[in-house]
Amino acid sequence: MSNEILSAKSDYIFKLIFGKEENKDILAGFLKSILDLDISEYDSIEIVDPNSRKMSEDGKLTILDVKVKTTSGMLLDIEIQIAKTTQIKQRILFYESD
Repeated sequence: MSNEILSAKSDYIFKLIFGKEENKDILAGFLKSILDLDISEYDSIEIVDPNSRKMSEDGKLTILDVKVKTTSGMLLDIEIQIAKTTQIKQRILFYESD
């Protein structure tokens, strides 16, 4: 058996940690540490379908790493981005338009 530690920087591992219903407490703790939202927003977070209903310009369906609805109904699009990209602003606008 290998003792290799898998990196949370991988989309797959990130989704396993933060996108599973049984790990909502871990997700809430992560979001609290990076977002400046009222603490009550995390009282009943809901992990929702991360699949977009639209295709990107290159014809690919978009899938967020994790999508969350907060207590007040605010939607949070959560993505891990490791590689430097010049089109991050366009991606964010695309996600927001869904």
